Amino acid sequence: MNVPQECEAYADHLQAEHRELHQRLRALQVELNNVGEQRLDEPLLARMVEVGKRLRSELAHHFAEEDNGGCMEYAVSRVPSLSSAARELEREHPLLLAQLDKLIAKVRGARPQQMSVAEVKEQFDAFVVRLLAHEARENRIIERGFNMCLD
Repeated sequence: MNVPQECEAYADHLQAEHRELHQRLRALQVELNNVGEQRLDEPLLARMVEVGKRLRSELAHHFAEEDNGGCMEYAVSRVPSLSSAARELEREHPLLLAQLDKLIAKVRGARPQQMSVAEVKEQFDAFVVRLLAHEARENRIIERGFNMCLD
């Protein structure tokens, strides 16, 4: 099967974005783990809000690229049985952003002694698990649509 170069480039771009996203997620997880089980303080809450806002902005941009057609649609045109999975991924974008928005709002509205690190970690980890599952399904669509392997 001959895969158009622009779709190979898209797959490479997608993988690069995923790697960068993984680095950001790990950095925030490491920071939360380093705090231990103490209560959050003002500087950490402020950093978490800023990191969350940056992450949200990057995700919104990433999802907009996916939603605006291109190679995902082309993958579906090559393998029409992927269409329902692709639509499901697209419908999940606003739900993932809303989950992140809710976490950011909760952290932004918290007073230092009001919220534990464990609480934030639990909610953040739930978001990460959902996001990584979304990403894995996205990769499978690209792999099947273009008969390629994404590592």
